[in-house]
Amino acid sequence: MLSLVPLLTLILSAVFLGERPSSLAVIGGVVSLSGIFVVLGQGDPSRLLSQGMGRGERSLSIDLSRAHL
Repeated sequence: MLSLVPLLTLILSAVFLGERPSSLAVIGGVVSLSGIFVVLGQGDPSRLLSQGMGRGERSLSIDLSRAHL
């Protein structure tokens, strides 16, 4: 969960405070998200694609898509 903190900070500051993220902040968010994929895929990020989406992932995806509307 701690690897989401930089990404959440970036997103929430842009949404609620109207701050435009710097290029380094965006790079940090991408690195953080990449690390999450590596950990969840147990060292092989492509493994996530081969396993498909479970109930929790579908629910989270739907919630996130609604938040951006």
